[in-house]
Amino acid sequence: MMRNMLSLTLVVAACSWYALADVPIQPDFKEDKITGKWYSFGIASNSNCFQAKRGHMKMCTTMITPTADGNLKVAATYPKKEVLREY
Repeated sequence: MMRNMLSLTLVVAACSWYALADVPIQPDFKEDKITGKWYSFGIASNSNCFQAKRGHMKMCTTMITPTADGNLKVAATYPKKEVLREY
């Protein structure tokens, strides 16, 4: 039991260290080419939850907008029972 807990702690620590690594920035990235409204017309998954609901799913939209601090805001909207839910 103690060995499993130690192993789990080490794996979590290693993953946390990797998550804090610097993400390389693409030097020729053109923000204006990706910002705007995007339509998702295909989603793939082997999840049982997804498989059960796939007949009822509708197309979602994603808005990508620049922020004042130089980042990008990504908001995905999914229609569900005539109500739009934004994430």
